[in-house]
Amino acid sequence: MEGMEETQLVNVNLPQTVKYFGERAFVHCLNLRKCTIPDTTTYIGSRAFGSANAYNEMVLELNELPSSLKYLKDNAFYRAGANIRFSVIPAGVEVIESFALSNLPNITINQFGGIGSSLR
Repeated sequence: MEGMEETQLVNVNLPQTVKYFGERAFVHCLNLRKCTIPDTTTYIGSRAFGSANAYNEMVLELNELPSSLKYLKDNAFYRAGANIRFSVIPAGVEVIESFALSNLPNITINQFGGIGSSLR
């Protein structure tokens, strides 16, 4: 999935056919408040949610990271919102690149499933 950069999207509910969030998929979508990440997603690209909702007073709500997730690229959620919470980083995640979860002042992760290959 690519190409929603800087749109006025507010709520996004994606179909289970989405397996890939390309680079900058929702970057600078400042009105984005909620996005459902399908259970089939294996890859979240660089800056996919970068600065989405960064300046909006509303909290960006993301559902759980799917157990199928393998890759979180650099800056995937950089400055994506003030109160992002994931209960679990799935055990199947193989790579979390630099700054994938950075500049999220109140991020909460209750369980870190592990990194199969590398934390870069």
